[in-house]
Parts: sequence; C-alpha cells; structure tokens
Amino acid sequence: MVPPPVAVALTICEKLIVEEGTKHPSFISVFTKLRGRKFPARSQPFHVFAAFLDGQGDGTIRLEIGRLDIGTKIYVKERLVHFPDRLTEVRVLFRVPPCEFPVPGVYQVTLFLDNEWMAHRYLHLRLLESES
Repeated sequence: MVPPPVAVALTICEKLIVEEGTKHPSFISVFTKLRGRKFPARSQPFHVFAAFLDGQGDGTIRLEIGRLDIGTKIYVKERLVHFPDRLTEVRVLFRVPPCEFPVPGVYQVTLFLDNEWMAHRYLHLRLLESES
C-alpha cells in the first residue's frame, strides 16, 4: 500500500465498548500478562484494537499471535481494511476467541498490512502460583 499507514495504537483488552453516538472506544481490563493454572492454558476471549493514520487505499490486515521463542503461530486472522484518505484515523478491532497457549513464556501479538509489519505487543504467559 502506498503510502503505508502508521500504527498509532495497539491495545489488548478483555472487553471493548464502542459508544454508539461518538464511536469512541472504552477499554476494559487492558492487559499484557496472563496466568494459567496449568499448560497448555486456554484464554478467555479477548479483543485486539488498533488505530492507523496516513494510509490510503485498500489492504489486508493480518493479526498473528505466536510464540516468541520458536515463532509458532497459535492464532491468525485476516480482514480487509479501507483507508479513505491520509487524514482519517482507521480503527480495526479483532475479537479473538479462546486461544490455547501451549507453554508459559512470551508471545507476540503482531499486526501486518499487506504482509508488512505494522505493530506488535508482547503477551507474557505465566504459571499461576498455587495458594497453599
């Protein structure tokens, strides 16, 4: 895509509420860490929100969630996106279903546009300490 957009936000949260009149998002329980009682661990559904500026035209945005240590993908989702002009902020929301995280460690949540890296966040998975 020419010109390429700039990612101005990438947020991972449990819930996202979009106000009907203004279309402003409200993030509920933003996180970068998850804990599991055992592994593989299954997450609750969550949201990944991104905002972009300076793009123009159409493209395909891809969300990937993968293990940082070996690069294995545990979730991939694509969708089409339209940038009407360079001054319009374009917001993209992915609702991620429950994912299975095979081992504790660092995972990467990455956005690509037309196979070009746009942004990423790290997601830390840890074993939940038992209460004894």
